[in-house]
Amino acid sequence: MKKLLTLFCILALSSTLFIGCGKKDAETTQPETTQEESTEENTTDEESAEENSSPTVKDYVTENQAVFDAVVKAFEDQMNVSIEADGNTLYYRYQYLEDLGDPEPIKEALIAGMEQQEDTMLLVVEELSDFGIENPIVAVEYLDVNGEVITEFEFK
Repeated sequence: MKKLLTLFCILALSSTLFIGCGKKDAETTQPETTQEESTEENTTDEESAEENSSPTVKDYVTENQAVFDAVVKAFEDQMNVSIEADGNTLYYRYQYLEDLGDPEPIKEALIAGMEQQEDTMLLVVEELSDFGIENPIVAVEYLDVNGEVITEFEFK
């Protein structure tokens, strides 16, 4: 019962993962340049491509690193938490630090908790899209002490 209570507390805390990752305006203002300045600029094709490239999930994580660091710290006594970017996917990985025994009751509680968090997760997907990520995915994985997947979720 104590582990189940702890799990629900963790799920409640995990909802804070997605608060504070404020939306950024899709438009950015570019400084005005004079005719002289623009003729003096010597940019390579590679530099131009970098400037015109779309933002990535990694950019999003970097921009919100302080929030993610706070989440990782909040869980450090109970779980290892990692927040990672891979392609168009933002991964939240939670790994238990203690052996849970039979993972089925925990799995059922995690599924129920994640069903309650679905709207929040879809808001994160929307935020990634507003950030400029094409076809963003938010993936959440819960792992046991040995790194085996207890359950996982994907939101598009």
